[in-house]
Amino acid sequence: MKRFLIFFIFVFFFSLNIHIASADLKKVNTEDLISIIENSKGKVLILMFWSIQCPLCVKELSVLEDLNQTYDSSSLKIVSVCLDSDTTKVNKFLIKKKIDLPVLIGKEDVKTNFNILGVPKIYIFDKENRLVKRQIGYIDRSSLINIVKSLI
Repeated sequence: MKRFLIFFIFVFFFSLNIHIASADLKKVNTEDLISIIENSKGKVLILMFWSIQCPLCVKELSVLEDLNQTYDSSSLKIVSVCLDSDTTKVNKFLIKKKIDLPVLIGKEDVKTNFNILGVPKIYIFDKENRLVKRQIGYIDRSSLINIVKSLI
């Protein structure tokens, strides 16, 4: 009985984690992202494009996780757009890396329209929706934190 209960609890929590991670995997196109940018007025917005196969992306995601936990959602919005189309692999990755950020899956038009030739790529918008920083490649923790602090 005790083993059954432990097994049941393990299965329950494992399935709960899968459900939580998969709940945020909405596929978005360019219009969706433009709408997100427009609706973020009044907040600093970080829009990050990444892939599960990119080690620097993983490093940058951890910085975004910290920022997301440090700042209130009324002042900072982080939008994480994974460019991998295999949602099963993305879900497994999110669970393994314990990433709690909301994750969207970018459709093919996103790569073209946002000119994504490599990842990570970050766009940072101020509270007036003006693009203040476009970073192609990794941006170090202190630089990203300083940019956000100066805008909030």
